[in-house]
Amino acid sequence: KSYRELVERVHEDGYPITWEALLTWNGRAIAPEHIQKKMIFETLSEIGFAGTWADAKKRVKSTPRYQIPREKPPAEETIREIHRGYPEIGEKAAKYGRLPSGHPEGWIEAMGNLYRSFTECLNAKLDGTFDESMIDYPTVEAGAEGLAFVEACLKSSQNGNVWVEL
Repeated sequence: KSYRELVERVHEDGYPITWEALLTWNGRAIAPEHIQKKMIFETLSEIGFAGTWADAKKRVKSTPRYQIPREKPPAEETIREIHRGYPEIGEKAAKYGRLPSGHPEGWIEAMGNLYRSFTECLNAKLDGTFDESMIDYPTVEAGAEGLAFVEACLKSSQNGNVWVEL
């Protein structure tokens, strides 16, 4: 809410910035809750409010009219959100992210996710609730396809980088 109010105040002061324009930032749709202050500063520098996004940030911080208190979510909600990756990943993939993106522990998490998903399917088969849509881990068929691809790459390389049918 405070970011929207900031944009509205800057617009009232005669600068061509709108909340609606930010929601399609750089040509892609952005959910209102994913608008970041730096996006606003970058847009402000693009419309002549300041020379750079850093200058726009300084100008906003030094202008009392633009000082809008933010409503902060509870700490536990913030921690949960931070540890779910980043907003661009889909909901189905987000359930597997327990660490922020870019952490080396991700490999361990990935293996844990595979084992968890596999055992959930096994347990569902045992209790009669299994459905094929539950499978979200690599199958034997996917592994065989991967090996066929690697073999085709090797064959292509050995024959002067020619196209090899799979």
